[in-house]
Amino acid sequence: MVRKTEIKNHMELLIKKHEISCIIGVWAHERTQAQRVGMDVRLEFDGEKAGTSDRLEDTINYAQLAETATFILKHSQFQLLESAVRVLVRYFLLPSRTDDVRISAKTAEVELTKYDALPGNTLASIRLSESVDALEFSHETPDWGRVDIVAETSDLGLYCLNIAPGQTLPLHQHKIMSESEYIMDDGLALITLDEDPKTLTVGDTFTWPHGFVHGYRNTSDRWCRVLCIDSPPFIPEDEVLWETR
Repeated sequence: MVRKTEIKNHMELLIKKHEISCIIGVWAHERTQAQRVGMDVRLEFDGEKAGTSDRLEDTINYAQLAETATFILKHSQFQLLESAVRVLVRYFLLPSRTDDVRISAKTAEVELTKYDALPGNTLASIRLSESVDALEFSHETPDWGRVDIVAETSDLGLYCLNIAPGQTLPLHQHKIMSESEYIMDDGLALITLDEDPKTLTVGDTFTWPHGFVHGYRNTSDRWCRVLCIDSPPFIPEDEVLWETR
């Protein structure tokens, strides 16, 4: 039996007509030329805490929501709108960890529109609505924290890497997977072979070339997140840890 999530102080967060230029589509010209895509989002959440505290940390940060959605669409290079809306909806509904005070959405509706796919003023759109109660999420618990498996398709996987306070995601490289990452919290440092650790800030984005050795160190006293896109979806044996010789 699915237990329904009650929303004490029902609020809706709306993002309208957010425009993104990205590779999306199945035809040859769509794989080489970015096109305009519009995104509309509606999230339902419990706004009771934010309504009394008047603090950003007690609600959903819509600016970061739009920025991470842009990151996902730009770096995933989906072929179908159907897979794109599914991944976005699952990302928007990813529950907070039990030790996390962040507010999570209870329902999500995402509509993606291709502005230039059809001639004239005709628009092509796909819309998906979902409730967190109807979804299942899995996770893994490496020594350094927790990996939330947000969504996987035949071509890619979206993961949230939660690095525990004071822990290090060790130096590693990939030879098969292409990897793009978005820093979601302050408090992380990038570690590489040839440079001193580099302090990172929210919004820093990386696309790692094959064979590039990298890792992250959480220098703060709170959990920090990295949003990660792997293409193809995560291959455990391709997570090659760097060993000092």
